[in-house]
Parts: sequence; structure tokens; C-alpha cells
Amino acid sequence: MLKKIFFTVSFFIPLFIFSQDKKTIDSLITLSKTTLQDTSRARAFCLLCYEYSSTDSLQSKEYGEKGLALASKIGFESAKAQCLYNLSVMYSENSDYLSSIECLQKV
Repeated sequence: MLKKIFFTVSFFIPLFIFSQDKKTIDSLITLSKTTLQDTSRARAFCLLCYEYSSTDSLQSKEYGEKGLALASKIGFESAKAQCLYNLSVMYSENSDYLSSIECLQKV
């Protein structure tokens, strides 16, 4: 009986955690498409870069580069630094340590 309970709980907890991440990602994507403020869009891109860093490196890189370009364009230095840091996390997660260090050196 205890094994069945443990199995059931261990099965549903990851599903719950994933659904929370999916809600966050969906909200950030919506924000990045609908907000008129460039600073909010840059922050949303940075956060999307981080959210995807361990699951989808291509998406992470795409959002990180979008955020970096927008933050650079509008002179939003804190978002620029955050995007570079998040890109370094993504590179590190993919064992591309040289690219990770290069991003950190630009911060």
C-alpha cells in the first residue's frame, strides 16, 4: 500500500512542477508579444531565456539574443546584464563553457 502511494505521489509531483513552468512561460510569451513598453519586453525575453535554459537551448538562445538586442538598443543595462548571465547559464547547461565565460566577461 505504501509503495502505491509513493509511486502515485512521485508520478504527479513532476507533472505539477512542469505545469507551473508552462504557465510561467506562457505568461512571459504573452507579455513579450502584447506589452508596449520596451523595458518590459526586454525583461520578458531575459526571463524566457532563463526558463528555457535547461530544457530547450535553441529557444533559450533565441530569447536571450532578442532580449540582449532590445536592451542594448534602448540602453537598458540591467536587462542587458541579465540576458548575458542567462545566456551563460544556458551555455553552461550545455557544457559550452567557453561561450558561457565569454558571456560573463561581457557583463
